[in-house]
Amino acid sequence: MTLLDVPETYHRWDPVEGLPEASLSGFELIYRPSGVSVSCWYYADQPIDSVHIEFDGMHAFKVYNEFSDPWLVHKPSLPELVDGTATWPFQLVHNSRWIMRVVERNGGLSIGDWRHFVIGTKSDQLHVMTLWWDPRNVRVTGKSGLAAG
Repeated sequence: MTLLDVPETYHRWDPVEGLPEASLSGFELIYRPSGVSVSCWYYADQPIDSVHIEFDGMHAFKVYNEFSDPWLVHKPSLPELVDGTATWPFQLVHNSRWIMRVVERNGGLSIGDWRHFVIGTKSDQLHVMTLWWDPRNVRVTGKSGLAAG
C-alpha cells in the first residue's frame, strides 16, 4: 500500500477557539518571501469581524476564485458548519495529493514536514503548504475592533 492508496480527506481546523459557525465573506492575502499573511472576514451579522493568520513556514500557496478549484469537481467530503448550511471555512487536508506532488517534483523535501491548509469562502479557496509547526500567529478582531488570541 502506498500513500496514493489512502484517500485525501479534509478535516475541520479551528485556528483559534470560539470562531462563529459561519461562512467567510472574503479573504485578503499578502505575500512576502518568508510567508503569507491572510486576513479573513465574516459577514456583518457575526460577532467577530476578522481572523488574521500568519503562515511563516509557507512553501507554496495557490488561490482559486469563482468555483475554479479543481477539488470541487471531485466533491470531497468537507467539514460542514454545525447547521449544515455551508462548508467550515478552515480546513486541514490529510494525505494531501498536492503536497505529494510538490515533494516529488522538488526533491529534498520530506512529506512528513508539511501540512496543507485550506481557507475558503462560498466561492473562493486558498491552499497553503506550510511547515508542520505553522501557523504560530493567529489573531481575531471582534466588533469592538479589539484583537484577541
